[in-house]
Amino acid sequence: MPPVCVGAIMHSMRRTGSGMSKWLPERLAITSSALWLLIQEGKVSPDDLVVKYVPEYGTNGKETTTLEHLLIHTAGIPVAPGSFKDWGDHTRRLQRFAQWRPDNPPGEKFIYHIHANYWPIAEAIERITGKRIGEFVRERIAQPLGLPDLRIGLPRPLQGRMADVASAMALES
Repeated sequence: MPPVCVGAIMHSMRRTGSGMSKWLPERLAITSSALWLLIQEGKVSPDDLVVKYVPEYGTNGKETTTLEHLLIHTAGIPVAPGSFKDWGDHTRRLQRFAQWRPDNPPGEKFIYHIHANYWPIAEAIERITGKRIGEFVRERIAQPLGLPDLRIGLPRPLQGRMADVASAMALES
């Protein structure tokens, strides 16, 4: 049997069957770890403005948001409006960044961001390194740690191993 990835999917979600799971909250920790590698190497600073790497982000009161604000959930955007379908399209994703409006000024208040910080961090990493976030994570985190199934994004040949996900309420009925 091939290795199985397991992890929290969402609080109200459960895996059905065996296979690989899409991790949502954990994706942020992995992406943040990738950014910390670049910080450690001196390629970026937590104090850098997000717009230094992702100019499209700098609208609607987000111009002063730093990488640190994204890392510690103080960017002021608890929910990133938009459809999950937008995230796979680079142009639409950048348009979404420009549309977001913080609920409060960056750095003012801690509010957990489920994905409003992941995408700008991933975009910054891609622009700094010239590699897709999934490629960077595989080369710099997964392979050195001997974790062949740690991924951000799943290549087509492995998509058949992805587990079905269902609402916990649906499984109980």
